[in-house]
Amino acid sequence: MGDSDTAQVDSCCYLRARFKSKDVDNQQVFASLLFEKLPTIAGQMLAACDKSKTAPNIFFFNEHYVVKPPRSLVKFRWHRDDDEQLTMCVHRESIRAYISAWCALDDVTRENGALQFVSLSVSPRSNEDNNDNMQRHASGPVTGEAGDVIFFLSNVWHCSSSNDSDGFRRAFYAQYSREKITSRRKDPTPLSFAIPCKLASFPWVIDESAENCVESRAKKAKHATR
Repeated sequence: MGDSDTAQVDSCCYLRARFKSKDVDNQQVFASLLFEKLPTIAGQMLAACDKSKTAPNIFFFNEHYVVKPPRSLVKFRWHRDDDEQLTMCVHRESIRAYISAWCALDDVTRENGALQFVSLSVSPRSNEDNNDNMQRHASGPVTGEAGDVIFFLSNVWHCSSSNDSDGFRRAFYAQYSREKITSRRKDPTPLSFAIPCKLASFPWVIDESAENCVESRAKKAKHATR
């Protein structure tokens, strides 16, 4: 898609560009997940962060499909999403934290590359602190079943280890912002996407039982994709 493509700002155009097949049922399921279910939870969480009773406007910002093959050395070092994604933004300091929805497509175990997080209350400003120090403050590996979703803010440090199992570990990763994110303050073109989302009027179940995960501002939503 080009920089001025309407698929960057319109959900219908995005879906047409993304799906070449004519499988309407799958498109509808995916559209409901991407532009309603996930952003509804993201909006609730961002409202809680803002101490607001109403959810903000939510925009679909980006998506990724992550695959760790069996017995592979693929791992992700300690990082924050906004450090990786906003390097082109000259007004980065004014961009508020956005939220990531990490959707497990396979069961996630300690052996196949579960995510770990560091709480915002102890997070360093940069990764100049060595990995050992990061690991001392880290949560345990956040395991779950296929269909579970982990939500966390873009300024939360996280990592994942290699896949030492005999199966694939796949994840779909969608991100949502309060505002249209651009490379320059007055730039009309989104940095990636800025598709307005429709928030559902009914709540989705958020599992806050994983203490370490909640402390790091990451929460797991049960059955959001099922």
